[in-house]
Amino acid sequence: MGKILEAIATDHLCVEPTIYEGDPRFNRARNRYCTIGEKLMAKLNEEEQKMLDDYSTAQTEESLLYGNDRFVKGFRLGVLMMMEVITDKDDLILHEGNSV
Repeated sequence: MGKILEAIATDHLCVEPTIYEGDPRFNRARNRYCTIGEKLMAKLNEEEQKMLDDYSTAQTEESLLYGNDRFVKGFRLGVLMMMEVITDKDDLILHEGNSV
C-alpha cells in the first residue's frame, strides 16, 4: 500500500498547516488578536461577552465549513487534472508513421 493511503487508513495523515511553528508573522497576528480580544472582553458586561463568544463561535464554524469546502473542491480539481494527464498520455507517444 502507498504511504499516503496507509496514512489515510490509519488516521495518520497530517494536513494541518505548518506556518504556526516559529513563524513571526503568525506570532504577531496571534498576539495582536489575543491582546485586542482581552481588551474588548474587559469592556463588555457578562451578557455582551456571551454574545461576542457566540458570535465568534459561529464565525469560526462558518470559516471551518468554508475551508473544508475549498479543500474538497481543490482536491477534486487535482484528481481531475491527474485523470486528464493519465488519459491523455498516448498523445505523448510517437506511433509509427507519425512525426513531430
